Amino acid sequence: MDVFYATEQLRSFFATLAARSQKVRDTLALYEGEGRPNLYKGQGDAGKDIDGDEAYGSFAADIIPDYGENLTKLTPGMTLEEMENLATWSVREATLILDTNLTISIFNRDTIRHALHELGHADQAARSPLQYRRDINNIRDKEGKIMKHDKRPNEIYADRYEERAYERIAK
Repeated sequence: MDVFYATEQLRSFFATLAARSQKVRDTLALYEGEGRPNLYKGQGDAGKDIDGDEAYGSFAADIIPDYGENLTKLTPGMTLEEMENLATWSVREATLILDTNLTISIFNRDTIRHALHELGHADQAARSPLQYRRDINNIRDKEGKIMKHDKRPNEIYADRYEERAYERIAK
């Protein structure tokens, strides 16, 4: 129902990004208002990516299905995809973390880019929760190896979001 910030510095940083980018404003609006999921923004240890590389941000969403009247349509033998397609999916809440190694400053381009990248994940999760859920698990190539970060479907979405939003902010 709202966007919550761990610090005033984060609030100010994201407010400045939103003031400079309609894309950022549109994404934040997906988490504001009645019936919308909460988005928590903080700064902490973003950990490591699944491939072992240091992460500069992280995003996690609690995505839930609502089968409603379609619950009776679930039958034995259905594929996971068929079962998923019967539900309406939504984000209950989400958390966006910027790593403590980043300097929270509107003048730091790396921090801006990492923040926009994580907002890209927040955007996709809110707009297409089921697709986000599927993409987050799509990390292996045809040989079963973990794909490079920038080759994974959900990362491609976040990278494109970052690039488009950064063009407006950098002007």
